[in-house]
Amino acid sequence: MPPTSRAKDRFRLVLVATGVAIVAIPVIIATIVLVPRRYLDSIFSKWGRFTLVTIFFAAYCVKT
Repeated sequence: MPPTSRAKDRFRLVLVATGVAIVAIPVIIATIVLVPRRYLDSIFSKWGRFTLVTIFFAAYCVKT
């Protein structure tokens, strides 16, 4: 049985979320390594919020 259009859309969204993660993870690691220690608390909170919102958005897209 061929995949439905809904399954294809869901696969595309998961593929895009995976691509974003593949790009974002090295950027986050580079930020942690290259930024002076005194700025890390601010950066961690911003990346944490970005990650949380991205996860909720990807879950919402897959659900709908």
